[in-house]
Amino acid sequence: VPRPGVQRLLLNTLPAPIVRDIASGSTQVAHRYDEVTVLQADMVGFTKLSSERSADFVLGLLSDLFAKFDGLAEGYGVHKVKTIGDAYIVCCGAFGEARGNPADAARRVGAMALGMIGEVQAIKEERKVDIDIRVGVHTGTAIGGIIGTVRFHFDIWGRAVAGALRLEELGAAGRVHVSDATANHLWHTFALSPAPGNGDGMGTAAEGVFPAHMGIHRTYYVEERKDLLPASQMHLLGGLHLDDEALEGHVPKKPFPGIELGTYRDGSSVDVSSSGSSGVGGAPGWMRSRGSLMSTGNGPRDSE
Repeated sequence: VPRPGVQRLLLNTLPAPIVRDIASGSTQVAHRYDEVTVLQADMVGFTKLSSERSADFVLGLLSDLFAKFDGLAEGYGVHKVKTIGDAYIVCCGAFGEARGNPADAARRVGAMALGMIGEVQAIKEERKVDIDIRVGVHTGTAIGGIIGTVRFHFDIWGRAVAGALRLEELGAAGRVHVSDATANHLWHTFALSPAPGNGDGMGTAAEGVFPAHMGIHRTYYVEERKDLLPASQMHLLGGLHLDDEALEGHVPKKPFPGIELGTYRDGSSVDVSSSGSSGVGGAPGWMRSRGSLMSTGNGPRDSE
């Protein structure tokens, strides 16, 4: 069993379940995850900035920004996988509260993604730098495990990772670009708009843009949150459901082609009637969670 100091160090490097496996003597370092949500973010304009400003300035800026991202990840219960240069990668649904709940995992990542956009805009204005960020998010299968024997770390591969990377590459600066697989879990909590795609106005991906194995057919931009919950209350989203009386006599309508409506994969339902609703596709203006009503109307957005 690792000594307490060593265990704390491992917990800063590896997911807690992996540390427990190591402590118990397990030799299995590879795991398959059926449905996780992965976010890949990449800074825009950072290479140019690096050539124009001092090393201390650039390193300090990136360190401060990634510290903000780390805080968002911790607040929303999202696992930070790694950083590569000025790229930042997280996943959710493999560990923690959202494990086994793909809808909850996607909502957490969606909220974090918008928080990242906000942090970049704030530091851009504060320090007068010309930078931005592109964010791609995909939900799918992944394999995770420990890599190497020296300076080892936990890494992930698979559809979710490859799709998030491709969505980031094709996305616009300052936007969160998500797949239809992720949008299935987000549309009632976030306002979505179809990405340009092939120009049909429905977010349909142009032929050949996404390899078939990624399972991405349409893509969307996340515009804003509707739930207005701060990070400290994100655990409430895991049990979202609407009052059964509000569902009587209402027929679900699709906000965009390719998005599954009616009952979510986590068992929750949605009122998509025109009355008392706001946002894309008649998404609900209120939600019930753990017995208490929470406003999700058009009031002021809370800061992340």
